[in-house]
Amino acid sequence: MLFYQDRLSPLMLLIPVIAAVQYVFTMALAILVAGANVFFRDLGNVVGHLLRLWFFLSPGLYSLAQFGELGMVRANPWMVTVAGFNPIAVLFESYRAVIYGSEQAGPMLPSFLALAWLLVASLVFLAFSSIIFKRLEPDFAKVL
Repeated sequence: MLFYQDRLSPLMLLIPVIAAVQYVFTMALAILVAGANVFFRDLGNVVGHLLRLWFFLSPGLYSLAQFGELGMVRANPWMVTVAGFNPIAVLFESYRAVIYGSEQAGPMLPSFLALAWLLVASLVFLAFSSIIFKRLEPDFAKVL
């Protein structure tokens, strides 16, 4: 932000809120994968490939608005449905809204409803991951 002064806006104060939601989701995923990695040693390699695939299926290099611009929604309406179930898409779009916004309006508010749903789902996922990890933990010493 030191070099791009034109992009500074008060909405950037929302970045820690989005990052907190991202942290909860990432923690839940990491706990689940860490517990499973003890028993399945090749899981680290598989997860690396799956994360790379997940990145390219998420709107990091493109925005969800480009689906409509390119006519993909009419040709493939299921793509919007699939993108809606991608938790990383919510995070990418939220960061994009706060930092870049749209060409006409500039930075804008993220979808707080989508972030709230992602936070609730991430907290449930975190509880589930913690329970699974605690159940697997007694067997860690036997396997390692």
